[in-house]
Amino acid sequence: MSTTKADYAALQAQLARQAADLDALRASLATKEVEQRALQDERGDILRGVANLQADLNRVRQDAISLGLDLAAVRRERDELGAKKSSSDEVELGRVREELAAARRKLGALEEELSKHVCSYVPLLPLPL
Repeated sequence: MSTTKADYAALQAQLARQAADLDALRASLATKEVEQRALQDERGDILRGVANLQADLNRVRQDAISLGLDLAAVRRERDELGAKKSSSDEVELGRVREELAAARRKLGALEEELSKHVCSYVPLLPLPL
């Protein structure tokens, strides 16, 4: 019977080792599950961070587009004002030229009238002395 007791004791020792192995595996599994949950939480945090960064990027893009449109409008307005100023300058220049032409015509008419006047006779040749 000593073999049976020895076999029984060997089986008990084997069972104890297997129970210890199972406990170690359960502890390892629990540790792995905790690590996996932590990694999932971290992954969720990273995905939320990426989503926030994408939203920020979209806002920045929209702001850039808006600023670009505003800049284009300001440039267009500046160019229109410059064109209006140039146009008004050209109108003023045309008016001044008209006034100058009218003054020259009046001066020409006065010179012609003066040349026909009796008192304004200027001989072409010098008179002999």
